[in-house]
Amino acid sequence: MIMLCVIAGLFIIAVAAVRLFLTREKLLAIVVPRIERTLDAKVSIGDIGINFPFGLGVDITALSFEKTLPDTSALAFASEKVTVRSSLMSLLRRKPEIKAADVQGGSVTLTNPKNAREIGLRGLGAQLSMRPAQETFALSVKAVVDSVLVSAIGAPPALTLEKVGFDGEIESDKDMTQIVVKKSKLSWGDLVAATIEGEVANVRTEPRVALSIEADDRPLGPVLEKIKTFKLAELSPKKPQAAGPQQPPAPVEISGGAFGFNARIEGLAKQPLAMSIAFDGHLKDASVTSGELASIGALNAEFKGQGVALAWMGLFPGPEKPVTPAEIGMAWQAVDLDATIEIEGGEFVLQSKSAPAGAAAAAPAGGTTPAAGAPPQPNRGSAMKARVELA
Repeated sequence: MIMLCVIAGLFIIAVAAVRLFLTREKLLAIVVPRIERTLDAKVSIGDIGINFPFGLGVDITALSFEKTLPDTSALAFASEKVTVRSSLMSLLRRKPEIKAADVQGGSVTLTNPKNAREIGLRGLGAQLSMRPAQETFALSVKAVVDSVLVSAIGAPPALTLEKVGFDGEIESDKDMTQIVVKKSKLSWGDLVAATIEGEVANVRTEPRVALSIEADDRPLGPVLEKIKTFKLAELSPKKPQAAGPQQPPAPVEISGGAFGFNARIEGLAKQPLAMSIAFDGHLKDASVTSGELASIGALNAEFKGQGVALAWMGLFPGPEKPVTPAEIGMAWQAVDLDATIEIEGGEFVLQSKSAPAGAAAAAPAGGTTPAAGAPPQPNRGSAMKARVELA
């Protein structure tokens, strides 16, 4: 009992001594310059305190900073709480070694004035741990963002992704100029789950990306429903509309089915539309309807292709993305695409044109003609089965 009391007394004295030595002012003097050197930015802190003996870390509330990136983009970060894990001896030596960090209630905003675009991460929660590995650092990262918002500067979000997560391993050199992503998991709610690996070179100057993505098979319908809410036209310069009334295309609805793919993305991060995108994927057992014109009971497809992002965007025009036939042709020439599509159980309708004026009067006596003003009867086909090969 005496020995236990002595140990407990020494422990209490040690805790009190550490707290007396590592005051708020001393922690600010030790920790803040280290963070500022790491981030290369001026840091603002609401409060700071020692978390000892439970956890042996430094608790920071209301940490925030802003900085300008090499491409003139503005990066702003703010958080409700950050806990930095470090060894006690490194703090006492005034040379803290950050082994781990937990972020709660984080917010990140990236503003690019050149393309008038803003990306925001809201509700960021992350756990990071770091350990030295020869000439590099190995980082374990687990992060979830409540929402990712993409918009034109000062405008409402045109694109929103909920519950985007990352869980994996990253290696970096000491200057954070070369980042290697080990086999890691990337997710978008319950809609998409993928494995990602690759590297980002020249992070501080001209970031060059080379990433491979392998997506598991997931239901396609919910993804398409979410994509329908995206207002991508608000992120691109407006194109002049063609003169005269525009006939909207028949709506195409896809339900059921599963979709999976492998992709490779390479190029400069500053020029996303010039990035090379190569992929192969498949679609299984999807149902397709196009208004009252056609329906397909079962659609299966396999495809692969390669091309730059700008060409992929121009392959298919839409009501909010008018393009000329020449632009469509240039896009198709810039993409290498192969696909096999099989459909079964399809039905289609061919709407007849209205009968010309006077046709009823010119009909022979006793002949049968549609009643005046009656709509023409459509031609219907069913039990369609087809295979299309595209190159």
